Amino acid sequence: MDDETNGKKQRLQPLSIRIKPHTKKFLKEDSVLSAREILELYEDFASGTEEYISSLEEDKKDLEEELSKIQEKLKSAKTFTEKLENTDEDSENGVNV
Repeated sequence: MDDETNGKKQRLQPLSIRIKPHTKKFLKEDSVLSAREILELYEDFASGTEEYISSLEEDKKDLEEELSKIQEKLKSAKTFTEKLENTDEDSENGVNV
């Protein structure tokens, strides 16, 4: 696990961003995470965002296919019910099917 952490630290550029004084104070005194850990979390989130959006698009595609199948089954059920009702009406009227 240390190798993984070291690898991440090696690939990160040194922090050279401007931080407002109250943020700097928060990071030094109150934050559980260091500025570097926050940057690593952000990088992981940012790189994962595209993958997350792609997975949502795949989920959407799968749900659309499932909806299409359900709509087809519903259409078949309605057709079957209509035919069954027509058969019942014909048998009540004395028409042989």
